[in-house]
Amino acid sequence: KPEPVPAVKKAGDLEVQLDNFSVDPQKGGETIVGGSLRCPKGTNETWELMSAKLSDATGNVLRQKWHTFSIEGHQPQPPSFLTSIPGSLWPDEAAWRLKLELKRTSGFAREEVVTFKNVPVPAMGTTNNTAITKTSGGIKIVLKEFVRKPNDTNGGGDMSLYFESHVTVELPGKPDGIAIDFLDMKTDAGKAEIGGNFWTDSSYGVLLNSIPTNAKTMDFTFVVQKTRSVDFLVKPPNPKGWVPQ
Repeated sequence: KPEPVPAVKKAGDLEVQLDNFSVDPQKGGETIVGGSLRCPKGTNETWELMSAKLSDATGNVLRQKWHTFSIEGHQPQPPSFLTSIPGSLWPDEAAWRLKLELKRTSGFAREEVVTFKNVPVPAMGTTNNTAITKTSGGIKIVLKEFVRKPNDTNGGGDMSLYFESHVTVELPGKPDGIAIDFLDMKTDAGKAEIGGNFWTDSSYGVLLNSIPTNAKTMDFTFVVQKTRSVDFLVKPPNPKGWVPQ
């Protein structure tokens, strides 16, 4: 049975309010989701939407996931959010299930911050495939690969694995309900410049525009956290003229 919107659910002490659930026929039937997040007073935590999953009783599923570029210097999403899920489900179902997954962007516990120290910088044009494993709150994280390429002199114009130096970390076993994000890096010879990120279901990578030419080692810091989620049962919207995509 669908719940009326606005609706409020709690994930621990985090309150999630769903204010808007609709379909935009002008954008190929995108599903629009809007609401707000409320943290308890007196905490330094900030939260943002990480993923949305829409499903129906017959097993159809739509997903959308968002990845933070870099938590260091990242401007968290405001407490209110308005986003979309590509496509939509068939409107004749009695209700759809909307699952919203959330992660923190500040206020991390000490055990959630993981640093790989003194990682050897590969020679130019080579790859260091020596795996390094750390554990964060019982969750394994593996630094799998460090690829060294010439520094990008085009101001980040290449932005690809083929042209850019990059580091890849992995969560073995693809655990559900876990988020990993880049936090910081430093070298033994000055500042390195981040260029972007990339990801798969179980890995997360950082593109590096530049590394000091005389750098021998680097430290990479990530945050690994358990996410929170809430479920809403929503009435399928059926705007005039809309055909499910």
